[in-house]
Amino acid sequence: MALSQRPSTDFSVQYDDIHGLWGGVWLRISGDGQYEYRRQERGDPEATVTRGTIPAGNIRALARLLVELEAWQQRTPERAPLPDESRATLTIQVPYRLGTRP
Repeated sequence: MALSQRPSTDFSVQYDDIHGLWGGVWLRISGDGQYEYRRQERGDPEATVTRGTIPAGNIRALARLLVELEAWQQRTPERAPLPDESRATLTIQVPYRLGTRP
């Protein structure tokens, strides 16, 4: 992905830390700048949803930061969750095109 341009719409980052009983947050940011943020409070039947657009420069900055941090690496050992514990996940989707560098 050339970071001098807006990342492709195939690019996305998703953070999920919503627990069925305790609530939490969920966020998805796409390469075209669209985002969706959900906040679920404990006991609320539905999440509060916010949608919007992030400027292209901020999307490039996010992509650079993810590369700098090597955010695709898992740094904590895998383990079984404790009862009622949520498990936060970060999913990074980057398109692969033949002839391009990752």
